[in-house]
Amino acid sequence: MQRSLFDLNAQSDKRPLPELIASGGPDWDSFPLAFQDVDGHRFYAVQDWIRGIAQTDNPRRFWTDMKAHYPELYERCVQLKYLASDGKRYKVDHVEAEGLYSITQAMGAKT
Repeated sequence: MQRSLFDLNAQSDKRPLPELIASGGPDWDSFPLAFQDVDGHRFYAVQDWIRGIAQTDNPRRFWTDMKAHYPELYERCVQLKYLASDGKRYKVDHVEAEGLYSITQAMGAKT
């Protein structure tokens, strides 16, 4: 079910904004967004966010380039285990919701 973030049903949905965005809307497709709760904080997988928002097939390269241009974005990240499509767990960058918003702003309008 796709919905606007501004309709009444979305307003009663108590999930954090990144999870609402990842669940899809009338103008965009849904995408997987892994997250982990650590010490009362929710951290999201940066590469999942980039894959969904930038719609790139190579989010790892996209993120590497962003870190080179915006090192302050990387400073907010923590390395947490991530279950990859090959069934193995790898440490990848995760960030809280505010960090995702900063990453999105740094992408620019062309993305």
